Amino acid sequence: MMKDSKTQITEMVEFIKQCYIDRKPENIEKLQNNLFDVNEAPIIIGTSTDEWSFGIEQANQLFLSDWESWGNVSIDMDTLTIEEVGSMVWFHVKSGVEFCFEDSDAKYARYMDSVLRIAKNNKTPSAKAGDITWLLSHLLHSRESGERKYIWDMTITGMVQIIEGRPVIKVMQFSLPVKAAFPDVRIDTDGNMKKMYQSECEKIVDFNKTQFSDIREELKSKISKLFEEDSLVEFIQDDLKRFIGTDGIVRNGKQFKEHLLNIKINQTAQISNEHIIGNQNSDEFYFCGSGTFSRNVSLDNELNKILHKVDIYNEMDDKKEALFRIRRDLSQVLKEAVLSDKCVMPFRIEGMGRVLGEDKLCLEFAQVSYPFYWFLEGKTE
Repeated sequence: MMKDSKTQITEMVEFIKQCYIDRKPENIEKLQNNLFDVNEAPIIIGTSTDEWSFGIEQANQLFLSDWESWGNVSIDMDTLTIEEVGSMVWFHVKSGVEFCFEDSDAKYARYMDSVLRIAKNNKTPSAKAGDITWLLSHLLHSRESGERKYIWDMTITGMVQIIEGRPVIKVMQFSLPVKAAFPDVRIDTDGNMKKMYQSECEKIVDFNKTQFSDIREELKSKISKLFEEDSLVEFIQDDLKRFIGTDGIVRNGKQFKEHLLNIKINQTAQISNEHIIGNQNSDEFYFCGSGTFSRNVSLDNELNKILHKVDIYNEMDDKKEALFRIRRDLSQVLKEAVLSDKCVMPFRIEGMGRVLGEDKLCLEFAQVSYPFYWFLEGKTE
């Protein structure tokens, strides 16, 4: 008896979970055979800027790198959500990645190396001072001695096509929520990050040329205007939490539309058609891509937002932790707002849905996420 697609994908995610527990290189061929099809080129999006893997070989390298260098990855199967869109299926599951910190002379020597790199880069003196102050607000915060373990929230998403009765990963993303006022990656003032983002976009363009984008330009154009007021993209209206925001919160269609509108209040979004990859089968489609948010920055306005939060932090029982958060948030604003009066930040987008006639699209799954960069104690709440 053939298993239904939800059962098959549940077993697929269970196998991914076990591979991340075992972290054995010899499992890579089994994982490859379980997730992919030799005739289909998967896209795996990692947490960092320019961490897009195209094709099975690159995907394997990403998994092997995770098993070697990441902390323990946990996958909460109780949160797994799976839904079908015709012959396509999407899923998302809450996960976590463990990082360990401890006090040692070697650790502080590495911190000093980081400070030296900042001090010698090409930024202005005020920008360098902001970077160092923000970094040291985390690194020099006194904590319990010995090894300390932190679990970073993570979401794993996948868009899957059923091919000859078995699920095949088309797009899979590992994303970490960003709840701070400023995301980790900013390309208007950081030349290295800008180059990485440009490399990411070039890879997407090259993949479109060599592999596929069986998705009409008109459909791409509608997706690229997702954040506009007169967008022709609708979100399925039900109570299922199927849309993931930049903060990692999963929302239903109404809530997600409000989330996008809140993003748009202070920011403008730009997505080029050439930076969208997608596929369409009859009225079903899926896509992923890369774009940028930009917003004006005022030092006084940003500082006032943090100063207004002091009352909230004052309600915390742990006053020492409350004071750390105030210092951390103020130092981040000083770090970012002195750079320029306009902030440009890359983001990723993915989704799946249906075409409604000639004019509108209905999304049944979507995620908007930021690339991640810094792993620091106390960086997020």
